[in-house]
Amino acid sequence: MSRWEQRVDVLGPVIVRGAGGIVPLTRSMEIAVLSLLALRAGSPVSGESLIDLLWPDDPPRTANKTLQGYVKRVRSMVAVNGIELGHAGPAGYVLDLAPDRVDALQFESLVAHARTSPDDGQRVQRLDQALELWRGEPFAGCDFEGLRPRREWLQRLLSGTRVERVAAQIRLGVTPESLAAIRALLTQEPTNERLWLHLAGAHYLAGNPVAALETVGEARRTLDELVGVVPGPELSELHRRMLEHDDVEAGYFRLTGASQPVVPRGAAGRSSAPPAALPNPGGDLVGRDDRVVEIVTAIDEAAPIVTVVGPGGMGKTRCAVEAARTASVPCRGFVDLSALTTGAALALHLAGTFGVPDRDDPVAAVAAQVAGPPCTVVLDNVEQIADASGVIAELARRCPSVVWLVTSQIELGLPNERVVRLEPLPTGTGRETRSGGLSVAGLLLAQAARRRGVRHVGDAAFAEIATLIGGYRWPWSSPRASCSTSSRRCCSRRCRTRSTPSWTPATPSPGIGPCARASTWPRPG
Repeated sequence: MSRWEQRVDVLGPVIVRGAGGIVPLTRSMEIAVLSLLALRAGSPVSGESLIDLLWPDDPPRTANKTLQGYVKRVRSMVAVNGIELGHAGPAGYVLDLAPDRVDALQFESLVAHARTSPDDGQRVQRLDQALELWRGEPFAGCDFEGLRPRREWLQRLLSGTRVERVAAQIRLGVTPESLAAIRALLTQEPTNERLWLHLAGAHYLAGNPVAALETVGEARRTLDELVGVVPGPELSELHRRMLEHDDVEAGYFRLTGASQPVVPRGAAGRSSAPPAALPNPGGDLVGRDDRVVEIVTAIDEAAPIVTVVGPGGMGKTRCAVEAARTASVPCRGFVDLSALTTGAALALHLAGTFGVPDRDDPVAAVAAQVAGPPCTVVLDNVEQIADASGVIAELARRCPSVVWLVTSQIELGLPNERVVRLEPLPTGTGRETRSGGLSVAGLLLAQAARRRGVRHVGDAAFAEIATLIGGYRWPWSSPRASCSTSSRRCCSRRCRTRSTPSWTPATPSPGIGPCARASTWPRPG
């Protein structure tokens, strides 16, 4: 069996394919190790990253030796099919496999290429190829917290891919098969309003307005019964148009984005598209006013690349969004890149985001779309993209009027990059203390606590609350936030020995307790 037939599949029970046949993994530890290595195929994964995945809270003293045993078993499993799991010294372990030989990475690539396809026939074909890769829940049999964000991202992308496939099929022509396909998807996602919108629109385009109106009514009842909400503005507008016979077809295509809008251009060929919608994070921006001003200044001074740098949880996205909203130039796009790992995928994802059809040179296609009047594009979470700096540098070169606002845990290392660094918030009681004797970090915690019915009493309770919410790293200068990884774990063990908290919940809350996860609390930024 040739090399290109070797692969690792994680979109379901994790298996290794190749000349040795199909080798399934059944132990959760081996599944977790191989899954993380496969998701970064061809790139080194540090032993520390694998230990954090397997023992996120309190690794045993023998963690390194135990990990070596798991890696050895995984190495023997993939070797049956001729796949090498190498050791890259201090850099960690490398699964010697092309990214397109991992079904999750191939799925993301096919979806990105489908979004840039010039016609719906090719788009449907590629989306079908992507959907055929799914065999069940990603990383089945492995419930490690470290894989949860990637699992949720893949499932969201799967849902979006199904909707995109439906929309492309409708544009090619409504058939009984396409209507049945939408119905089948609605049995899996009955609260997906986009699917209801497409089903109602498809019935109308097929010449059956009665069925279209009945579909809207069914959607209204389903949403009310299952989640207690009314249909959103898109479905409501389509319903109004059908009742008033108000150019329903054009309204449907506009509401679903199914037809590419004609972007008006000025005399110099400059795009005059409207500003992009930015996320609306909850809570006040505490302790980051100076950094937001610094970012806004860099944007207004037309710095080509502005990188907001800091550890996870420091509020980089929150500051970038606030600055993009405040700056004098409009924001043309906000793109979450947390699921991408390569520069090629980054370029294709941006091309798909901006709706441009050029697949041969996606960077040029993106540049042609956003170049023109001054604007900002926010690129969120790029630290895991190995060669992102090359793509961003080329975009900056081709688009001198665009400010590329980047959030990352590390600098890009580009000569024209302006770095804004976020440091942990102070916890002392000196000049930085705000109202009520609370430090800046205390105010941030108090906001999150009030939203969960907790009455905060002072800085002394920080470690206890952090322990009870799952050891989340809040952005303040405490030993847990600033010490090394090993000492953080020791600090976590010491924190868990306290049994009598010095804070009290105002009302009982199911999200607070020794077993509560950090994800149940709002992130600071």
